[in-house]
Amino acid sequence: MSFRSVLAAGVLVACTLAQAGHDDVKVDPALKRNPGKVTSLDAHGGAFSFRAKPLRAAGYAPNELRGWRLTVLAGKRFGAAFDIESNTESEITVASSGGPLDGLAAGDLFIAEGK
Repeated sequence: MSFRSVLAAGVLVACTLAQAGHDDVKVDPALKRNPGKVTSLDAHGGAFSFRAKPLRAAGYAPNELRGWRLTVLAGKRFGAAFDIESNTESEITVASSGGPLDGLAAGDLFIAEGK
């Protein structure tokens, strides 16, 4: 194979790669993520809640996490996911449909992901 053939093949590959792309594809922004740590647990009447501390801020904005998904990242409930019903500055209430918070403990880490 001659040098010219190799050069021509290289130019052809470079032109093919340069033309590839999807400029018209709309990409949704990444999910917002808010890591936190459980500080204590409470359970009242069908709703399950726990006190928490965000790892990146002093506190949560009220109902900032409503409708978000919470996934436990450390502890006995590792991998468990819950839908957040509401939150205050330091308390998160999850839907009871996700099951009880049994096994969740102070010090467990979680991540809340939402819109």
